[in-house]
Amino acid sequence: MLDEFSKYAVIAQAIVASIALLFILFQIWSQRHENRKWKTLDICAQYEFNENVNTAATTVRTAFAKEIPNPDDCKNATIVLNYLDGIAIGIRQGLYIETLARDHLKEIVSFYVSKILNDSFCTDLRLDKRHFYRVIEMDKKWLASEPFYSSKWFRFWKWW
Repeated sequence: MLDEFSKYAVIAQAIVASIALLFILFQIWSQRHENRKWKTLDICAQYEFNENVNTAATTVRTAFAKEIPNPDDCKNATIVLNYLDGIAIGIRQGLYIETLARDHLKEIVSFYVSKILNDSFCTDLRLDKRHFYRVIEMDKKWLASEPFYSSKWFRFWKWW
């Protein structure tokens, strides 16, 4: 009788250990996902809170209002484009959550790609589109995207 009981105790212990392991793995995954959210929000906020990027963006938008850019305005355009290129690289490598970044930066990316890279804004600077191909690809993808929050993970968590 005791031998029968020890079999069930070992099985129950293995089940409890498996459930605990699954819970621990879920907690690790959840913490990593939460960290990616905060990293994404932090990099998106740099557009407004980073002094260099904010000043450059303000200068470029002012130059568009005047419609006569000077060479300094064009240099500021490259600062903003490099910032957006860094975000595109981070999204491609999985460091940032694309849907969250898209919600924050879709209009900003579209503005800079259409006005700076596709128009003849800075002819003196001669911006090479090949240097910013990631931003251009990201803009094309975001313009043709599905509605917000349509990722597979969101649908999975919605029903669970």
